[in-house]
Amino acid sequence: MVVGGRVMLKLAPDAIADLANGRVAALVSATNGKTSTTRLLANAVEQLGPVVTAATGANMTSGVVTTLASGPPDATAVLEVDEAYLPMVTAATKPRVILLGNLSRDQLDRMNEVAMTARKWRKMLAENPDVTVVANADDPVVTF
Repeated sequence: MVVGGRVMLKLAPDAIADLANGRVAALVSATNGKTSTTRLLANAVEQLGPVVTAATGANMTSGVVTTLASGPPDATAVLEVDEAYLPMVTAATKPRVILLGNLSRDQLDRMNEVAMTARKWRKMLAENPDVTVVANADDPVVTF
């Protein structure tokens, strides 16, 4: 899944935006619990019609593009997104809803400081005022 997505993005850098165009999308991001929350949401949304989602938890851009390419173009996208990639995927997919779980220090070799990620999320939300946000009110970093 990841290799195919990387190739797709090399050949078509705007593939996420192109594949998300015209879709209803919901994004789920957090340090922990993304996969479970995404599965629960996808199962609920499937009651309304077709849904495209990644069963494997591939949540970086290569996984997101592969997920979008795997389903019908009119299917609702319920996407798990790595917290560091959330602003980029939000810009490309223009979601209706973003679910934000917890945000904590994890994978320091790859992820920036938690406060920096929280600032990027704040900026992303300010740039997307029409997005409905469901946030973990128990995490003070997320409720900023």
